[in-house]
Amino acid sequence: MEEKKSPETLERELAETAKLMPIGAQYIHYKHPDDDHHYKIVGYAILEATDEVAILYQALYIKQQIVFCRALRIWQETVEWGGETVPRFAKVASLPTV
Repeated sequence: MEEKKSPETLERELAETAKLMPIGAQYIHYKHPDDDHHYKIVGYAILEATDEVAILYQALYIKQQIVFCRALRIWQETVEWGGETVPRFAKVASLPTV
């Protein structure tokens, strides 16, 4: 059994995640790169069973405001799709402000 991380370590990991993936950032999933299936980061959590940082996100194309949770390591991994290696989630480019 692995030793649990200290609260200070968990806080540091959450802070590092927030810098890389700020709340409000929008992403697309590799299965829907060309449509409006956007996902917005709404927060972070610690998966109690593993002490892993998780991303809390909302599917913006779903009418109900359901929040989903996915381990950061899975969120950031690459997958094989259409003969290519692609990120599971890719950040949506920011629109220029006018």
